[in-house]
Formats: sequence, structure tokens, C-alpha cells
Amino acid sequence: MILVAPYGSTMAKVAEDHGLCVAFEAFIDRAYTREGRLVPRTKPSALIEDVDEAVKRALMIIDKGVVLSIDGYEVEVRAHKLCVHGDSPKALDFVRRVYEGLREVGVYIKPLREIIGV
Repeated sequence: MILVAPYGSTMAKVAEDHGLCVAFEAFIDRAYTREGRLVPRTKPSALIEDVDEAVKRALMIIDKGVVLSIDGYEVEVRAHKLCVHGDSPKALDFVRRVYEGLREVGVYIKPLREIIGV
């Protein structure tokens, strides 16, 4: 079993303390606060709807382990898994376009077990 949780979350820390296998997730379609939390959807600019911006965020997470906060600070975000919220009418098209953008620069999907080494 692999528990998927945000990096630095209490859930991830407790699971690791109990010897569970944890994979970290990061969201490329949501803005982050400088504390590493998701900006509430009630706030302006909480959602990232631009595909190019989502690809840029994904690459920053992959290459540097950081994401820019809504106010421009680099926030450490380790991720084994990049996530997109699926509750918008355009989610499937968004994911397809992000996938294509990542493939263009040599980023490919791998099984989670392979990524975390279990």
C-alpha cells in the first residue's frame, strides 16, 4: 500500500512515523501559499487554467523541487506524483494538453511504485 499525501503534511509525517510507504503529491493546477498550502478556491488566482503555466510549474517541481507561491516565493514541494483537479468541465482536455507539453520536453509517466522504489 502507498499513501499519497502532500509533502510536509501531518498525514505524511504520521504515516512515515508508522512505517507506511508515502508518495508525495503536488498540484500543478492550483496556486500555493508561501507556507506550502493550496490557496483556497474562494481567492482570486487560486486556479491555474493556463496549460503553459501548468507545464512550467510541473517542470519547476520536477527540476528544482519548488513551486512559486501566489506572492512569488519559492516553496519546497517534493512530489512523486503531479495532480490536476478533475472537477472542472475542461479537466480532461487540460490534462491531455499538459501531458503533451511535458512529453515535448522529455517528461514521461512512470508507475508510482517505480518512482518511489517499492
